[in-house]
Amino acid sequence: MHAGHFSFSFCAIAWIALASGMAGCSYNTEQPCSDRTATYNASVAAIFNAQCAGCHGGENPEAGLALDNYPSSVDAVLSGDVIDRITRETDDALVMPPNGSFQICDIALIEQWAEAGAPE
Repeated sequence: MHAGHFSFSFCAIAWIALASGMAGCSYNTEQPCSDRTATYNASVAAIFNAQCAGCHGGENPEAGLALDNYPSSVDAVLSGDVIDRITRETDDALVMPPNGSFQICDIALIEQWAEAGAPE
């Protein structure tokens, strides 16, 4: 067996194994983030602390927007400002965070939280 045949066979076997593993995937396309609860204390606070509080927290939050506590977070999200900024295209100058690093599930969870009235 020469090297080219081995390489092709190995790739074919790897592809078949990968495809058969994916066939059993139970990814929920209707609610891909359904394993988290859309409340501030259960999930939203952790997202804001990881993604936003570095700039929008503490004694002097950037742009006067604090996302490191529940009352300020509720106001900012229910006004639509936060959702507007986190759902912009990553190359938009107004996207937040500036590197556009929010995960799709995090955005979906924040949107669900807002739609539910932003429960604590």
